[in-house]
Amino acid sequence: MEGAFSELEYGYALLKKRLEGLMPRQGRYAPRVEGVTLFRGEESVRLESAFCPPSVGVTVQGFQEAVMGVENHACGTGDCLLNCVGMPCSFLVREACREKPFFSMALELRAPLLFQLMAEVPCDTGAASPPSESALRTAKMTPELLYAFVRLAEAAKDEIRAKVLAPMIVREIHFYLLTGPFGACLRNFYTPGTPAAQIAQAIGYMRARCRERLRMEVLARMANMAESTFSRNFRRVTSLSPLQFHKRLKLYEARRLMTLERCSAADACFAVGYESRPQFTREYKRLFGRPPLRDIMEGGGA
Repeated sequence: MEGAFSELEYGYALLKKRLEGLMPRQGRYAPRVEGVTLFRGEESVRLESAFCPPSVGVTVQGFQEAVMGVENHACGTGDCLLNCVGMPCSFLVREACREKPFFSMALELRAPLLFQLMAEVPCDTGAASPPSESALRTAKMTPELLYAFVRLAEAAKDEIRAKVLAPMIVREIHFYLLTGPFGACLRNFYTPGTPAAQIAQAIGYMRARCRERLRMEVLARMANMAESTFSRNFRRVTSLSPLQFHKRLKLYEARRLMTLERCSAADACFAVGYESRPQFTREYKRLFGRPPLRDIMEGGGA
């Protein structure tokens, strides 16, 4: 047990050293490897809420909390955070300073790769499909997974290594995820026909049509569930009702329109389906902690 702990400590020291080279200053970084996001923080802050794709994240140094709906997941050094479904999340860095920065590394999940590995890696075919479960969860890091992240960070330093070696390492990471503590959860969300996979499909449909009016009967029919069953399973996966989730999607889309496409608050408000500007402003401020105008000014919108 002591040897295994020492092995993890050494692995984290290596990964921290690699990330220090990739992130000389605080901020968010996108290295040469597609789907990898790095973050260095030097103060305890609430990071911007963002629509997070399905991903796996590693806290290398420090401590953070991931918030999805009403769920709060603590994640410190030694923990791994899995998000099975793309959804709005917020991250709060609790332990960070200039002398001891917060470091994290995240990799976006590749659905085709998971499907391929699920077909190749045997599982208990006699087990019944589990019910819907939360899409956001944590587990202790395994040495195999940690050292795969070390090699991925090393590959990100060089263009040739990123092109040639990174795809193999990404596949290796997906293999360890599927055969480790997250394996049952991943199979649940990525096996067609399970309640969790049907909810994930409905979430994708909602995101693509977030500006439209929410139609529960369409979503329930798509998931092959009664409306009450759909709502119950949806809340298990996201911790929010379909209506609450849909509202957040609309507000995130409005924020994107204002900060990236330079829309005015009024145009963004009506573009995502709000009929009342005061209601839009009130709900936007409640979710993001500041009014739309402030985001427009900081994002360069009009």
